[in-house]
Amino acid sequence: MANYTSMQQLIEDSVQVTEGMTVVYSQSNKEEKVDYVMKSIPKFNGRYATKNSTVAFIYDGKFFVTPYTIFVVRALRANGLKEEDFSVPFSKYDYPKGEREKWEALWDRAIRNRKDNFRTDCIAFCEQHNVDAISEKILNNCFEMPEEGVEVKHPYYEDCYYPIVRGNYFDCIAAERLGTYCTNNGKVVFVYVDGRTYVTKGYKIVSELIKAGYREAPLFVPFSNGEEIKDETLRKKWESITK
Repeated sequence: MANYTSMQQLIEDSVQVTEGMTVVYSQSNKEEKVDYVMKSIPKFNGRYATKNSTVAFIYDGKFFVTPYTIFVVRALRANGLKEEDFSVPFSKYDYPKGEREKWEALWDRAIRNRKDNFRTDCIAFCEQHNVDAISEKILNNCFEMPEEGVEVKHPYYEDCYYPIVRGNYFDCIAAERLGTYCTNNGKVVFVYVDGRTYVTKGYKIVSELIKAGYREAPLFVPFSNGEEIKDETLRKKWESITK
């Protein structure tokens, strides 16, 4: 995937949806016509929609689909397309029967792009949506959730908690969670501008997050129900966090 400089480049890295096109659902091999999406063309010309890491856009009276990257959305917006809500083909583990090879190649390239640019894509997205960093002093008093997870024990269960955004690639799921926070029982979890997940104690940080553009969302809040971290080093780091 490239940092697109023209709509023509983006169209070349997309699959055009045409009347009578057949999609195949990879999990069941079920086939289906996607004629229903053609009704979207006159209503949503000049619009785009995202679903499950897939982007559909209607441009110049034609319907296109491509894997989600921040460069795709940036190019669409730069060319005046607005986000809207309409059906997105190939977003439910289905693929275009006649262009499977191209679709899979586009996916492979998109995944490599997301992994290579994950942190910078997160930061760029937050800049676009007016979500700012917070001070290093405040951030240093937070516990960063490691990618490999944190094993915990509770009198009634054991579990492993992971960062809210996982996989190290930027997609529309990551976009939904960046710049969000949640509270529970005196603990706060938030997804930072670079995609990392942090947890801290006390609610003082909430006003700072709101000021920086973060929004509240229904996230799971680690360590807020009496769990104990099993790893000694991680446990000491969490215990060092002050309210």
